[in-house]
Amino acid sequence: FSLLAACVNPKTNYDTSIALANLDLLASYNVKAIRFSLMPFYSRDYGVFTNYYGSYIRALDDIVKKCEEVGIGLIPSFWWSAAVQDLFDEPTKMALLDPNSKTYKFMMEYTTFIVNRYKDSPALFMWEYGNELNLGCEIGVNPNSLPSGSSRPHRTNDEDMMTAAAMNWFYTKWIQTIEAADTHHRCISNGDAVYRQGQYNQWVGNPDRNAAWSLTSELVGVP
Repeated sequence: FSLLAACVNPKTNYDTSIALANLDLLASYNVKAIRFSLMPFYSRDYGVFTNYYGSYIRALDDIVKKCEEVGIGLIPSFWWSAAVQDLFDEPTKMALLDPNSKTYKFMMEYTTFIVNRYKDSPALFMWEYGNELNLGCEIGVNPNSLPSGSSRPHRTNDEDMMTAAAMNWFYTKWIQTIEAADTHHRCISNGDAVYRQGQYNQWVGNPDRNAAWSLTSELVGVP
């Protein structure tokens, strides 16, 4: 998953040799697809992407080219954590739901750039947004679990807590951005995890948050 992140290091001059050798190794085991993060986990690490943007893109170019050569499909995962809104020090709600926010504009511009650059590569299998972001919906953020360097401690939980409905609205906008650029109409995933017990009930306003079975019964038609 850290295939690109391992290369994005100014101290090693963005050397991709180890990553490319590992792709050869994976191909020798007949691995057909890999999922990897396009962005860093912490906001403090965004500098190695933004301050050395040309080197970052060249490293990604090397990875895509190698995967084309060895027949490995790529599933790039955008915005793996909340680091991007921390980068701009914007509350999550405003960052993701306001098209005029710095975060929103950056995310859509970056997404469009990446899709346009690699959409014609046979190595690109599909696109993915983040990782299990649904698990934080309707709960908010525990200030004791924030990553080092986060800008969130001075913000309120209400500013950062997303509902499932709000997250799905943003997913839709992000998907539309990809669909407008990717003429090959690849599959797009939201990267969500299996939903928490009772999460569906919170989404639809059922006060019984522990009635997890209601989601399953509704979907499969079993009372």
